Amino acid sequence: MLLAGSADLTAHGAHSAIVAAGLCLLVVLLRPAPAAPNALAVARLRRAARSGRLVEVATRQALAVRERVRPDPALRAAAVGSVAAAWIHALVAGDHLATSAATGGFFLVAALAQTAWAAALLLRPSYTVLVAGCAGHLAMVGIWLASRTIGAQAVGVVDALAVTYELLAVGAAALVLRRLTSEPLPPDRRRSAPALAVGGTVVLVLVGL
Repeated sequence: MLLAGSADLTAHGAHSAIVAAGLCLLVVLLRPAPAAPNALAVARLRRAARSGRLVEVATRQALAVRERVRPDPALRAAAVGSVAAAWIHALVAGDHLATSAATGGFFLVAALAQTAWAAALLLRPSYTVLVAGCAGHLAMVGIWLASRTIGAQAVGVVDALAVTYELLAVGAAALVLRRLTSEPLPPDRRRSAPALAVGGTVVLVLVGL
């Protein structure tokens, strides 16, 4: 009995470490890309001026700077919160599948939906995506509250952490919506963070099964 409990604690600790490491890497990948050094940019413009290609090179550098525009911190926080909740749901889906196919399937769908939303938020941010994410995460929080107040389940550390991440995603997305203008939101053209989010969800689903 003690050995079984110890094995469960070890497994949960390993799973938590995997999630924490993945989230740290995700945050690193979402850092704004550094701009090119000013001295290097000036040197390129000087060479272009001597060769008669100043306008062409200046235009290309201006476009490159615009391409480096990254989503604001609130948008990145919303994506990280959603991925964190998704990874927790992916990990626990296997345990729920063992007792109920419907409940386990719900957690799998939730993990995939939250991952897809985070990827969409980074690659194609828009008013519709933000509103859909707020509604979806609030629905998840509502279902959790109902299961803990109307149902007989007690509040656990893991599910409370998942809800905290979902509320982070909602709060950050609402902050972006509040200051949203008619101009389109700049996408993050790097594919590494969305790829990590999707890959991490798939791996954690397999680990949890």
